[in-house]
Amino acid sequence: MKFLFLSFLFLFLDNGLAAIIPLDKTNNYKSIKLCKDCRHFLPTLYGDKYDYGNHLGRCNLYGKINVINGEIEHEYASIVRKFDDMCGINGIHFEKSNTSEMGNHVYPL
Repeated sequence: MKFLFLSFLFLFLDNGLAAIIPLDKTNNYKSIKLCKDCRHFLPTLYGDKYDYGNHLGRCNLYGKINVINGEIEHEYASIVRKFDDMCGINGIHFEKSNTSEMGNHVYPL
């Protein structure tokens, strides 16, 4: 059962299922709001290196709190960008990050 759950989780978080905008001649890909450039993005830490392009990064705006110990589990950025009632494909809550702020927030695995 645990294997089935982990397999489903891997498939759900796979880049193939992430929020994707197809590139063509009609859209300007340089204007796309990328989570890695947002001040709410929490990169995942792997071996003391930030993995900014990873689909395991999280969003500081969405999550849930454990009412017993106060731990906050933030939602995956790839999930937040899939749903229009959250940030959606257009990144409605996107705020450009200040490069000096990067590294202050880390979501270790």
